[in-house]
Amino acid sequence: MGPNAVAFDHVDVLNVHAICAVTCAGNFKYTLGAHLYMRQFKVICEFPSGATILLPSGVVHHGNTPFHANDNRHSITQYAAGGLFRWAAYGQQSAKSLLSKPGGATLKAQFDGEPGQRWKSVGLFFQV
Repeated sequence: MGPNAVAFDHVDVLNVHAICAVTCAGNFKYTLGAHLYMRQFKVICEFPSGATILLPSGVVHHGNTPFHANDNRHSITQYAAGGLFRWAAYGQQSAKSLLSKPGGATLKAQFDGEPGQRWKSVGLFFQV
């Protein structure tokens, strides 16, 4: 949250692989630092206070650059935890519980899809 929020290069692996919203706030010189970057897209952009971006945080490496020591920057990230979607898809039960039931492995495989490919099913309009 802050007062000096810097997000180093990362992927939000617990995200459901859909779009998340990142909003920054604070008093900082956005033209000199705290730029947002998305590594796979080879994008670095200014990210001023009050701005919000929607990005696929579960599949794209992203972060922000450092900023001046006297500045302050806050960040709010909204995302959907993949575990909640799995719990619902598995019939309001854990994977362990689902797998203990007849046909559970088949149902789990249908929802989970191919490893590393499920993000394609959420309607993203680009390829990473």
